[in-house]
Amino acid sequence: MPKNMSVNFYFKKILCERVILMKTNRVIFLFIIYSFSFGLLANELTIFNYQSGGIKWNSPQKLSWTVITSSFAAHPIGHSAVRVKCESSGQEYYGGMKMKSLGEALKLLFIKKQGLNLMFHSFEGSLETKKEILKYNKVGRRTGKMNFITFLLNADNCERLIEYAKAYEIEHSRNNLYYGLPNDPLKIEGAGCSAFSVSFMKVAGLLSDDYINQWAQTKFVSNKMIGDQQNKNKVPFYRLLFGTKKFNVRKWDSSIEENKREIFFWDPDLMFLWTKNAFTNFEAPQLVKTVREKKARGLILDYRHIEVSTGPFFKNF
Repeated sequence: MPKNMSVNFYFKKILCERVILMKTNRVIFLFIIYSFSFGLLANELTIFNYQSGGIKWNSPQKLSWTVITSSFAAHPIGHSAVRVKCESSGQEYYGGMKMKSLGEALKLLFIKKQGLNLMFHSFEGSLETKKEILKYNKVGRRTGKMNFITFLLNADNCERLIEYAKAYEIEHSRNNLYYGLPNDPLKIEGAGCSAFSVSFMKVAGLLSDDYINQWAQTKFVSNKMIGDQQNKNKVPFYRLLFGTKKFNVRKWDSSIEENKREIFFWDPDLMFLWTKNAFTNFEAPQLVKTVREKKARGLILDYRHIEVSTGPFFKNF
């Protein structure tokens, strides 16, 4: 103890230093626990949902009109993309599927008069880059027309998704990267944007019936509205907009009607809406917390208990 310092002051000084040290150690301990639980060593899959410009699937007519009215939106028919982040190994992946050129769709619709065959068509596709997705997210955070779901994973499951992303690029490049609404990426058919995102959930064992029931749609499309590639049946776009007495565009066919085609697809707007509603109403045990990134809302769900699956990623049948 210094000579010019009183005993009381000296012991008060020592006590303060010890209290500060104890509080510092406690903060460090809590920081480490939090880091391992939610943050710094996170292994996660994030699905980004981008709202459409107002697409309505109520009927062929509504769909056709809203394709026009939403055409100037950032994502006219909605969109989805993924990020896989494995901090246990330092690996990261961003990806999404898109149509390579809108010109192919416009040609089919207006020149070849294929009508709703566009719903079934496999277009030339391409994989989106990290730069593109980060640009989408920057806009989405500002406008609120993007939200996201982050699934916390164990390290093995996260690494498997990185392997899947690499395998997808190799396999689908070998067989051409097709973009199509009903295409199943795990059957090497190519993928629509939402089917691509959902395939990561399938591979990780995260896809439950609840997600399928809330995010997917099934429609029955009359053959009258589907143009064929041999031009035996042409469907001018104006007919989808206005219809005729013999060409009812105000409703989809029912499952019991003949001369129809069935289509199952993942709807990015339903994924966006589910996430938006779950932000305030979700009470499942998997929920860790809700988060905001400017105007974008997100969920963090804990699926670290899911064991990694094995076997091939793709089944071509």
